[in-house]
Amino acid sequence: MKYPSLLFSFVLFVFQFMIPLASQANASETLQDKVKEGQTLIKLMEIKPNEIGAIEFSVKSAVLAGFYFDFPHAKIEGYKGSYVLEMKDKNGYASVSTGPVDNGVATRFESRKGKIKFEYKNNTGESYPVLFWKKAL
Repeated sequence: MKYPSLLFSFVLFVFQFMIPLASQANASETLQDKVKEGQTLIKLMEIKPNEIGAIEFSVKSAVLAGFYFDFPHAKIEGYKGSYVLEMKDKNGYASVSTGPVDNGVATRFESRKGKIKFEYKNNTGESYPVLFWKKAL
């Protein structure tokens, strides 16, 4: 009755190769892969050190808007406890900010005259990619 042990050995052998492949797939995840169902890309960009900018888009009503980013892993320790990225509603009072590893934050933005306007601010001396997204409410 060596079949059960052979089957077990085969399963272990297969898992030996599947686990590294699964972790490689996660490691190569792009910012676009982080966009969830119902979310729509507003803009994908590389923000520069200490950059401040604004984004405006047309909508019919309020939306949930947020961002995903890939902060440089080697620099995370130096920015722990600080807000590295901020979004602020230029039409009202909504704002959201986050540290170097908190990703996927969002807040409700109100439409004024059919538009949403928000300002973003990179509070670091680092350059990194950011994806801004929206979701209908």
